[in-house]
Amino acid sequence: MNTRTNEPRIELRNVKYAAFASEETSCFRATVVVDGKPFCVASNDGHGGPDFFEPIAKITRAKLDDEIFEIAKRINPNAVRTWQEARGPDAEVVDEFEDDREWFKHHKKITADSVFSGAVGFALSRSLMERDLRRAMKRKVLFTDASGKIFEVKKPKGEFDRLAFEDAIAVRRRTQGKPVVAFLERLPIERAVEVWERSAS
Repeated sequence: MNTRTNEPRIELRNVKYAAFASEETSCFRATVVVDGKPFCVASNDGHGGPDFFEPIAKITRAKLDDEIFEIAKRINPNAVRTWQEARGPDAEVVDEFEDDREWFKHHKKITADSVFSGAVGFALSRSLMERDLRRAMKRKVLFTDASGKIFEVKKPKGEFDRLAFEDAIAVRRRTQGKPVVAFLERLPIERAVEVWERSAS
């Protein structure tokens, strides 16, 4: 969720992810969408190197770098252009953050490429989380109770009334004194991913 009013919304589309090739970094290729518009293609070979960003439109590398810098500044106003600036005498050394998934937002001196790569990495994690959730919901009814844990019941084979099936689960859980708080398939997908992600952490 964006905490700054001007913070860009970064999503990934056409994600191709290779778990078997992801060694030190995630091996992937995807279209980066910024504020609803395709922006560039991001990729990583999975061997520990940095992400690569390729322009979609016919623009120069310098123009793409300028646009990445502007986007990064909207995420972290402390973003700088070069490693020399980031590693200056007043550079910040921080090993841990309150939310290490969004570390790129909190550095006081960090390159724009690192900020943008961090945002893309976060978007990749959310994309893969959503993919896994959608796969799970095809086979199972997923729901939470007051504990926040996710419980699952295998869906019947063939045609069935999903809502009636979920209602029957809700009745049974209520009689057990463990009422259902939410069925994930009834939530907006972004909210369902948040619940799924929280239960996995």
